[in-house]
Amino acid sequence: MRGISDALQDEDIALWYEFLDTKRHPPEEVFPKFVDLIKEKHRGHPFDIIITSDNNAFSFMNTFREDLFQGIPFVFCGVNNFNDSLVTHHKNITGVAEDVDFHGTIELILRLHPKTRFIATISDNTRTGQIHLERIREIKPFFKQIDFIELTSLTADELAETLKDMPRKTVILLLSYFLDRKGNVYTQKESSDLITSHSPLPIYSSWDFYIKHGVVGGIVTSGYLQGINAGELAARILQGESADSLPIIRKSPNTPMFDYEQLKRLKISTSALPDNSTIINEPESFYYQNKKIIWSVVFFLLLQMTIIIFLVVTIRRRKLAEIKLSQYRDQLEEIVKNRTEDLTASNKQLEREIQERHQAEENIKMSHAELDQIFNTVTDGMRVINKDYEIVKVNNTFLNLTGLQEKEIIGKKCYEIFPGPQCDTHECTLHQVVSGSEKVESEVLKKRPDGRTIPCIVTATPFHDTKGKLLGLIEVFKDITLRKALEKRLFELSITDELTSLLNRRGFIEMSDKQLSLAERSSGDLFLLFVDLDNMKWINDHFGHSMGDKALAEAAHLLLSTFRDSDIFGRLGGDEFAVLLTGTPGMNSEQAIMKRLQKSIERVNKKRGRQYKLSMSVGIVKHDHKKPLIIDELIEKADAQMYEAKKRKKQNNEENS
Repeated sequence: MRGISDALQDEDIALWYEFLDTKRHPPEEVFPKFVDLIKEKHRGHPFDIIITSDNNAFSFMNTFREDLFQGIPFVFCGVNNFNDSLVTHHKNITGVAEDVDFHGTIELILRLHPKTRFIATISDNTRTGQIHLERIREIKPFFKQIDFIELTSLTADELAETLKDMPRKTVILLLSYFLDRKGNVYTQKESSDLITSHSPLPIYSSWDFYIKHGVVGGIVTSGYLQGINAGELAARILQGESADSLPIIRKSPNTPMFDYEQLKRLKISTSALPDNSTIINEPESFYYQNKKIIWSVVFFLLLQMTIIIFLVVTIRRRKLAEIKLSQYRDQLEEIVKNRTEDLTASNKQLEREIQERHQAEENIKMSHAELDQIFNTVTDGMRVINKDYEIVKVNNTFLNLTGLQEKEIIGKKCYEIFPGPQCDTHECTLHQVVSGSEKVESEVLKKRPDGRTIPCIVTATPFHDTKGKLLGLIEVFKDITLRKALEKRLFELSITDELTSLLNRRGFIEMSDKQLSLAERSSGDLFLLFVDLDNMKWINDHFGHSMGDKALAEAAHLLLSTFRDSDIFGRLGGDEFAVLLTGTPGMNSEQAIMKRLQKSIERVNKKRGRQYKLSMSVGIVKHDHKKPLIIDELIEKADAQMYEAKKRKKQNNEENS
């Protein structure tokens, strides 16, 4: 979508977006309802052009175009296994085919991992996933030197167990994993995390959206470039060209792309990559970060050298003039009358040289002033330390970091001002420089006089006199407080469910693992509740997905209000929740827990004006200290009990009806 939007940003148009969500809901269920939604939602809003992305959206338009958008130009992109038969009976249509280069990605794997014996392909049960798997089967004969292992239509648990037992010399090729056999839906990051957390093997893919989630790389299809091409075709149509006159772009814009962190982990040199490769997460060098400052310093050093050379030449000329003057003085009595004019000219020349020397001295003073100004305008803190650990110079940024004035710093020992844990140890930067290190870089916590600590990246380099003798070192302090705060916030977001503000599946499992470890030491009682919100499909169908979201949020609030704040709450996905009870008083049995939860449900359902009744199916498992289980095993047991409870509830409803 971003590519389409960027391509059309110069056009005076309004973009409308509709999401089929067919990875969560089968097309045969979504399409009829979506037709009614489009008719009602866009009644009286004529469109100039329709753009689709992916196979299911393309199929929807081919099926219902005449009913919904008759005569409107149609541009598609992201269509796998495209052939002309798909558009033979359609007019006013063009687009961009998605030609995934699996063959090129496999050749790249064998180039970077020449000892590869097996390639394990991971695909899901979606239509797109099966299309990709069929493509792999078609190109197998071209790679007879390796064996292919197909991991298709597996649940997350089955996939995790299978990955643990993969043979050596195996490389994983991730085709797609959005929907498992049980109907659970996974985001790109969730599926990547599932694979990388259960296997250290190299992982490759042919889509750019996987690269930043633990995948090494591949010859990738870029959704952004697909959108750019589709948007450019749409712009040409809006400017008056016929869609049928624009040829379909059949060659997908693929490019080699890699993750620097994964290349580093697998010890793959960037020199082994294709020439036109794109590398993400590659760290910036010190030169790139400070390029302007470095070149400014170089310029002023060159200027200073030029001035010095000029002064040397001037002094040399003056000495020569003085020698000539001495010679003239010896002969003055004899030639005074004849050389009066020459002597006057020599004096004038000498005066000019003196003036030039004074000007050169002023230029040197100006150069020193400019260098001091540059030193004090650098955005990082800087201090100069001599070999006796004394601070001899600091810039303004360093003063701001420490909260001190210059007179409180100059002449003091470096370990007295802005100290860190490496002071008085072999990790001391001055100690390392004196020992021969040319550059020392570390990330440390520095302590201000007011007690506040600041995380910094400290870079220390030696400085010498003109004869090469070590005088001390220069330390550069980069304050990374904001970066550390952003990293902490990103971690919190990664384990939180956006809708309910509970922990997501990953966060719940991490927090529960820690609690189980504490419980083993304290022998406290632990109960795991696996909760499934009943009738979610009925609520969504009758009241819409916004009401369904409110029901999920209401269920989360009910669980939070029923149990203690010290308990661990999580939304595992869809309409499934989990609660880890950590020794709640008065609830030492499954019956007591269910009684409290049922009272909370009844209290909510008694409120007036409710459009539906809240109902939950619950499975409860008590943690056995004699036969301890990991959190995944507890969830699996509680899940099984929940399904038994749901089955009994269904049977009771049928008997009572």
